[in-house]
Order: sequence, then structure tokens, then C-alpha cells
Amino acid sequence: MLGMMKRQSDSIRKFANKFALMFSSAASTNTTFGTGENQFEIEFSRIGNPGNTADVSPLFPGLGSVNYVFGIGTYQVSRDMVAKADNLGGLGLTMSDMSFVNGGSRPEMPASGLNWCEAARFVNWLNTSTGNAVAYKFNGSTFALWEAGDAGFDPDNRFRNTQSRFFLPSENEWYKAAYYDPVTDSYSRFAIGSDVVPSQVTCGTTPYSAVYGLALSQGPADIMLAGGRSHYGTMGQSGNLFELLEAEYERGNYNCHPDTAKAIRGGDWTTVDFDYISKNIRSGLASSSSQNWVGFRVATRISSHFRKHNSSPIR
Repeated sequence: MLGMMKRQSDSIRKFANKFALMFSSAASTNTTFGTGENQFEIEFSRIGNPGNTADVSPLFPGLGSVNYVFGIGTYQVSRDMVAKADNLGGLGLTMSDMSFVNGGSRPEMPASGLNWCEAARFVNWLNTSTGNAVAYKFNGSTFALWEAGDAGFDPDNRFRNTQSRFFLPSENEWYKAAYYDPVTDSYSRFAIGSDVVPSQVTCGTTPYSAVYGLALSQGPADIMLAGGRSHYGTMGQSGNLFELLEAEYERGNYNCHPDTAKAIRGGDWTTVDFDYISKNIRSGLASSSSQNWVGFRVATRISSHFRKHNSSPIR
């Protein structure tokens, strides 16, 4: 009898997760940037359930609670997106050539080799090219914090201008999109909607899979073929490339020195220790450093072009 009840419970849980994923996948939208041959789209997944419970993990307690609805890139930013923005904006962005990868780089491979400041300049261009305020302040080529008196100043986050529409995700935003399960009001270990170690793949969209534990020459998968999806429908937050976050590695530091370390999460295609593709480990990278195993995704303020329904059936 107990065995039958457990099987029924597991079936209900799987159905609920599938139902939530159906909702989260539907709650997405594409935003167009650029013009002509340099036009591209970014798909954003809607992350609802404002005021959700924070994670109680003993490693990073208190992470994941966000008291507003926002959008986050369903996929990592691709090389094609960066190249087109650079063509139009003259941003001086330099990606890793990925010459060590079998077959070389591909347009839909995630963009790597940009440092944090370059990623911030890409995000700023997304804003200015669509008539919005920049997210990040630069004095010439030097990153700076927003100050009291600046339009859009937020004393609780001196990195991000509140008047911007696009930005790098904070650690709480990224963590929630990756691991939070709105059906059970809990957090999964991996960003594939599961606590079970993902199956290892080189590419594809198989549920509960991730791109990790591969040879360096394999390279990351294209952004839309980077494994299974999170509860909210995002892809590639476990494996493929580590991702730059808006947050300082040393929490609450707000030090604008160009070499201050920024947090990175998610693991990459060569990661062997699967803890690195889970919620259990965060790393840091100096703002001026670039690596071929680090990329990023973009987040956005929610606006009327998103669907009005919540991204899960329980809130």
C-alpha cells in the first residue's frame, strides 16, 4: 500500500512539474534588436510568483526570493547577437575565437570571452538602441557606481539604474529562474527541474539533461540545444557555460574597482564535478578578466508585451 501511494505521489509530482513547465514556456516573449542584416531577437521567460520563499539551503541560505515579476533570457546570449550589436554600436567587444573547438565557432554558440564590463556595455546597447536608459554607468571606459542624485539611482543596488529595461541578472534573479519550483514552493538542486544528477549530453533538448563533463575540444552546445529546462523554462543554467551575474562575488561590497570579482554560476561543458552545475557552488571572476568558458544571459523589466497570466498555476 505504501509503495502504491509513493508511486501515485511521484506521478502527481511529475504531472505538476510538466503542468508548470507548460505555463512557464507559454509565458515568454521575443524582443527584437538591431536593423537589417544585423537584426536579432532575444527570448525572455517570465519569472512570476513575486515574494516567493527564499531557499533554506545551508550553503547559500536566503537566496532566490524576488518580490517582483521579471523576465530572463530563455537562452544564453549567442555569438551572433554580440557580433550584430557590435556591428551596429561599435562597442569594441571581443569574443574568444574558440579555435580549439572541433569545427571552430558557430553563430549560435553562446558568446564567451567577454569580461563583465563588456557584457555590461552589450546590455547598455540593448537599452539605448530601444530608447531606454542605460543600466550601467561608465565614465569613459571605466565602470562606476550610480550615485545619489543620478536619475534612476537605487541605494539598494548601485550597479543597476532603475530606469533601464535590460540588465544582467542579479544573483537572486538568476537563482530563482534556475532552481525555484513554483508548484512545490521549493528549490531543485539543478536547473533542469530536478534534484537528480542530469544525464550528460553534447547537445539537444532532452528533459533532465545538461551539457557537462565533455572534452575541451567538444565546445559548448548552441544556445537552443543546451539540455533540459528549469521549472520556468530556461535552458543552459546548468552546464554549457558559466554565466556572469550582476552581483559582486563578495556580497554587498559594491566596490567599483575594475578588477573587483563578480559572481559566476552554472558550470560549463568541461565541468566534471556535477556540484559545479548545481546550486551548491558559486565562483568569482575579476571584472576585467575574460574566459572562453564564461558567458552570460540578459534579464528585463516586465512590461505590457508579456502575457498577463502568472507563470505558474499556484499564485
